[in-house]
Amino acid sequence: MKTIQNTLLLIFVVSLSALFSGCDDGLGGWNALTSNSLISDSQVNSGVYNGDMEEESSVQAGQPAGWRLSIENFSSPNNYQNGRTTDFSASDSNSIFISTTSIDNVSEYAVFRQRIMNPSVPIGSFVRFKFKVKTEQLSGRGFVAYLWVINRQGYFPLEASRNVSGTTDWAEYISEEIQVLDNLDELRLHVGINSNTTGKVFFDDVVIEYNEQ
Repeated sequence: MKTIQNTLLLIFVVSLSALFSGCDDGLGGWNALTSNSLISDSQVNSGVYNGDMEEESSVQAGQPAGWRLSIENFSSPNNYQNGRTTDFSASDSNSIFISTTSIDNVSEYAVFRQRIMNPSVPIGSFVRFKFKVKTEQLSGRGFVAYLWVINRQGYFPLEASRNVSGTTDWAEYISEEIQVLDNLDELRLHVGINSNTTGKVFFDDVVIEYNEQ
């Protein structure tokens, strides 16, 4: 386990060898950080909004409320298809998906993102995120998933991407923990298809959790 300490505000612990399904250091009593308050279509208050993908956006039909598609390292488009679907779900009726069949830009990738303002995380808590993934004919670098933990000193990334290939059934992935020693300004959550990758990836039941010690 590798420990990185910000001098005054934040200690976080990341184990790169345990960024996949079932990783847990034995801490109990995890609480979901959820919100029922939208600030804008992709900006929410306090916690994750619509992590089960059951609510449709009131701004854009076919898209999940509280989430926005973002194309990173954009230059020439890779023609991503995306949105909510009832074709597959890990729970309830809906999930979200991103897919592409061609690669024109090998560094470009696409994510659904959500900005969580004023996250209600007690000081001293450990924070992690988890989600469920299903893939279809995925080829390349797999899926991407990461959380930015932000305070006045900067942002601290916690990643849980995985090089999954082929067609796989729903599996849950759990990141390692970050310990928060001062008030957080923002959390930024991203899930999507990695660069230089074709196929289709579905996400459902996206959750941020905290554990008070």
